[in-house]
Amino acid sequence: QHQEHQNQQLVVQGQTTEEGISSWGDHPHGKFSLKHKYSTPEKKEDGSWLTIADTKAHERLIKELPRLADYPVLSEEMTSVQQQQILDNKPASYWCIDPLDGTTNFLHGFPQFAVSIALKEKNRITQAVVYDPVSQELFHAT
Repeated sequence: QHQEHQNQQLVVQGQTTEEGISSWGDHPHGKFSLKHKYSTPEKKEDGSWLTIADTKAHERLIKELPRLADYPVLSEEMTSVQQQQILDNKPASYWCIDPLDGTTNFLHGFPQFAVSIALKEKNRITQAVVYDPVSQELFHAT
């Protein structure tokens, strides 16, 4: 079930995800520009690209998501060792994020990328959010 944020809001512990994400006006994806072309991307251990925008978005989400629900955050930007450490702890609930879903598009200046967030509770994805910072559209599923 996908709906735009105008129709329904995702609520986690009393705060809507829209409130949390829309407060990120200074977020690295918040204002898409070609400035990213001046940063040098790196390759991650899996061969995918890592940019400053990935890193900054990762840091912001790691800081902000526990304010909505205090669960560990499993990020695509973590090393496989860091990811495995979280999974080895077998948390009952955790956030699963891709802070810059579409890094290759972002690197090439194509405005098709998003912030992807899911909340896994008791072995089930209970909430998911995809935010397109270019069009400022927020989609979610519960």
